[in-house]
Amino acid sequence: MTFPSFPLVPTILSPAAVSAGTMLLACSLVSPRTASAGEISTAAPPDRTDVNRAQPLPTRGQAALTVGLPLFPDKYVLGELAVDIRYGYKFWWLVPYVSGGFRQVRLDPFDYAWEARNRKLRAWHITVGTRIEFPASRKLVPFIGIAVEQSYWAYTEDSTSYCHESWYPESWRCYKAMNWTIGYAVKPQFGLVYKPEPSLGLEFWLEYIHAVAPDMFNRNLRFFSPSVGLAWHH
Repeated sequence: MTFPSFPLVPTILSPAAVSAGTMLLACSLVSPRTASAGEISTAAPPDRTDVNRAQPLPTRGQAALTVGLPLFPDKYVLGELAVDIRYGYKFWWLVPYVSGGFRQVRLDPFDYAWEARNRKLRAWHITVGTRIEFPASRKLVPFIGIAVEQSYWAYTEDSTSYCHESWYPESWRCYKAMNWTIGYAVKPQFGLVYKPEPSLGLEFWLEYIHAVAPDMFNRNLRFFSPSVGLAWHH
């Protein structure tokens, strides 16, 4: 029996070697692309927390201190001072609020007897109201509003000893010293808020006050109160 000679082995191994070389070449070409795709897929997504932190959160609370000057279209009364502390909370454009304050006026010394000069007419008040804001820009916010007030009026001196019809105005009564009486008022208003900073507001507004206090006045009292204030928005 004769066996095949060794020259047949290269003939059989040659195709296998060629196939192995082809597979190695293909792997060398494909493997870098696969690695790149793996690197891209396993890369962490961009952190968006910095973007969210850069955007300021909307402010809703409003705490304000305002001072004003009551203006009476009445020749017998001169306004001196009005002070208000207000806190409101914003819902979209609507800002309901509560405030408390003090106002002081005096009787005109040229139309009153000398006994009444330098005496004061004072009122403490508690107010509940709401504003509607119309943002014109990030810094300018016009608004309108309406409020109701419960007030407590008093005169600083006992005028019952000298007041009489010959000089006492028809709208005023004869008062006992610091005898506080209850009154009510309706107060429409309009104004403008300027915000140089998101948390800071400068307020400029005008309020019309229609006051009713039967134990203090013989008629309804109407006056204006222009005011300026500083507000903290948080």
